[in-house]
Amino acid sequence: MNVRITNVFERERGVMSSLRELREQRGMTQKELAHYLGISRSTYARYEQNPDMMSIVQALRICQLMNCDIDELFPVDVRIANILRDKSF
Repeated sequence: MNVRITNVFERERGVMSSLRELREQRGMTQKELAHYLGISRSTYARYEQNPDMMSIVQALRICQLMNCDIDELFPVDVRIANILRDKSF
């Protein structure tokens, strides 16, 4: 079985584009979202550029505000999710 696991850069790009897409779909600006989170706009912009900077608390607050699930914010490669689901550890 040949499984391609996404590398960290691809994962971060996926989160970055998901975060930005969710924000834009909701018609929010970086400044509005930053205000809700109690951070500066520049800090929020860094979250979109480098998702590793975001704490899980901030990620959950974003999900709450945007009315989305955490897996929408942090997409998982479907093939990997299926493999993990089918494995017994």
